[in-house]
Amino acid sequence: MIYFISVTALFFIQRNKEGYELHLYLIHLARSVWYIGIVEYALNDKFRRKKLVLYEDERKIIDQLCEGKVYQKEVEGFSENTIYRKLKAARERNGNLTKDELVEAYRTEKEKMNKEIQG
Repeated sequence: MIYFISVTALFFIQRNKEGYELHLYLIHLARSVWYIGIVEYALNDKFRRKKLVLYEDERKIIDQLCEGKVYQKEVEGFSENTIYRKLKAARERNGNLTKDELVEAYRTEKEKMNKEIQG
């Protein structure tokens, strides 16, 4: 945004001098929009990861959820608040997935890994 404001101010200050034409300003404007689009795309993490990034305790929690435990209070070995925090961190780290999407992605990744080991 600072770049866009600087280029606009420079254009209006120097517009009567030779060499500062409208097409140059439009090129800078297009570059600004293009750059902001790339940065926004990267920061919003709109791409899917190929493999989940999980810590060991998060894997233990999700394993129990894959086994059919529906509620977080049914998971053994962790308090309900700890489970909530760890699942939230895992969801955010892996592309802002919902809890169900995270469990399903973990389940498919685990099945794929088991097939590779067996085959």
